[in-house]
Amino acid sequence: MIKWIIAGCVLALSGTAVAACPGYGIAGSQPAGSDDYDPAAPTEEVLGLSLRAVGAVDPACAALAVTIRPSGRQGLRLRNGPSALDTSILASGAFSTAASNAISLSAATRTALAGGETVTFDVLSLRPGQFARSGRYALPLEVEIGSEIRDLVTLRVDVIPSIRFENASRSGQHRIDLGELSDGAQAGAAFFYRTNATLRVDVRSDNNGALLHETEDGPHGRIAYVAFVNGRRIGSLDGTESLEFLRTDGGIQAGQVRIEVPPSPGRYAGIYRDVLTLTFTPF
Repeated sequence: MIKWIIAGCVLALSGTAVAACPGYGIAGSQPAGSDDYDPAAPTEEVLGLSLRAVGAVDPACAALAVTIRPSGRQGLRLRNGPSALDTSILASGAFSTAASNAISLSAATRTALAGGETVTFDVLSLRPGQFARSGRYALPLEVEIGSEIRDLVTLRVDVIPSIRFENASRSGQHRIDLGELSDGAQAGAAFFYRTNATLRVDVRSDNNGALLHETEDGPHGRIAYVAFVNGRRIGSLDGTESLEFLRTDGGIQAGQVRIEVPPSPGRYAGIYRDVLTLTFTPF
């Protein structure tokens, strides 16, 4: 019984020490360099978190449990209106995963903070390929110190306008074979892409809308053609005309380039070529 009473006294003293941290708090910030996200980038984006103690800093406050979680009920998703980016918690010695949407700081991290140190660590990752609409996304976090809950920091990410070519378009090149040209010809090719923004598409022909003979010059070695992009005729192929593709839901989209050649008698026999370039600029 005597041993049991003494142990109780030790626990009471320990509890008193933890409670003697009025005014102790933790402030958070987002390290520079972890605030842009390109959906087309092949690797994950990592978000960091810097923490420091504020107020009545006392090494004894290291005994207080510290848990960080999203404010409200939005979960670990950065949001911009109805659009969202999914995240996942990274493995780190600075904390343990308390739940699917919360982390508990390790004893070593709490000790460093209570000793006046600033602690910086990676906390969340954004997987690549999330083509959410471009703009600024936010995730407010709160911190629970002991039993007191306070706002901590709002993590922010700017999703940049981006495009990624998909399927057969990944190489960035397509071949259109028109076959025999004397009596006219037409052919086309589809292209595939994903984007999170509106696109400006500039169209330019190396030969200003003409197929040129591979060796012969002059009018008999030149065949004019007409180009269509998504059904729209391109009036000028010198790079001065552009199209606008409106933003979609971020899924894979398909477009088409079609070439029409009028009947072209009296031309040199041989192979005729041109290169038509479509330049996509998300904005």
